[in-house]
Amino acid sequence: MGKYFILAAIVQIIWSLTPSASKLVISEIPIELFISIRWSISGLIFLCIALALEKKFDTSLKNLMKYFTLGVLGYGFSSFGTLYGLKMGGVVNFSLISAGSPIIVALMSIVLLREKVHPQYWKAALLCISGLLFIVMGKQELSGLAMTISSTLLILGAYAFEGLPFIYSKKYQAKQSLICYLATLQLSAAVFMWGSQIFYFKQFGELSNLSIIGLGALVFVSIVACVLCYGIFYWLLKFIEGHKLVLFDGLHSFSAALFGLIFWSEPFNFMMLIGGLLSLSSIWYLYSLKRLRT
Repeated sequence: MGKYFILAAIVQIIWSLTPSASKLVISEIPIELFISIRWSISGLIFLCIALALEKKFDTSLKNLMKYFTLGVLGYGFSSFGTLYGLKMGGVVNFSLISAGSPIIVALMSIVLLREKVHPQYWKAALLCISGLLFIVMGKQELSGLAMTISSTLLILGAYAFEGLPFIYSKKYQAKQSLICYLATLQLSAAVFMWGSQIFYFKQFGELSNLSIIGLGALVFVSIVACVLCYGIFYWLLKFIEGHKLVLFDGLHSFSAALFGLIFWSEPFNFMMLIGGLLSLSSIWYLYSLKRLRT
C-alpha cells in the first residue's frame, strides 16, 4: 500500500504545475477555446491507446448518453469553473482553494459509492476544512471578500462536477476499460465545446495569438496533466479507496501554490500558508490510518 501512496504523491506534484501552465495559456487565448483544444488532444490520445490495445468500447445507446453527460459536466463545465476561478484569483488562490475539493469529492464518493470509512477519517476531513477557511480568510485580506467568495464558489463548484467521472469510474469499468471510459468522456466534452465554438463562441481566429511558450504549456496540460496524470490517478483507484485518494489534492494544492509563487510572484500571506499546511497535514494523518482500515 505504501508504494501506491508514494506514487499518488508524485503524480499530484507533477499535476500541480497545471494551474501555472493554464494561466499562461489563458493569458493568450480564450478560456473556451483552451477547453476545446485540451480535451480534444487528451481524448484522442486515450482513443488511440484504446484502439492500439484493442479495447472494446461500451456502445450501448443508453450508456453513451450517460457517458456524454458525465463528460460534459465532469470535464466541460468543471473546466469553466476552474479556469475562470484561476483567472479571477490567480494561481496561488486557485491552488489553495482547491484544497477544499477533497471534502466535496470524498462525501460524494462515500454517498454514491457507499464506501466504508474509518471513524478517524473525519478528523482528516476536518483538517482540510480548517485549511480552506484559513486560506479564504487570508485571501480576502489581499483581494477583497467579493472576489474571494466568487472564485471560491467557482472552484469548489467545478470540483463537484469534476468528481462525477471519478466516483462513477468504478461502476462503468465493469462495462469498458478505464482507457475507453476516459476517452469517451473527454471526447464528449470536446464535441460539446467545439459545437459551442461553432454556434456561439466563434473564437477560432484567437488561436493565432498562441506563442511558442504558450503552445508548450497547452501541450503539457493536454498530455501530461490530462492524459498521464489522469490515467495514473484513476488507475490508483484499484489500490486506494476514492475517499482517501482525493485527500492527496491537499499536496497538489500546496505544491501548486508554491509554483505560483515561483513562476508568477503572486501575493501570499501567513494565513494562506497555515491553510495550506493544514490541508497537507490531512494527508499524513490519512496515511497513518492505512493500518486501521475497516
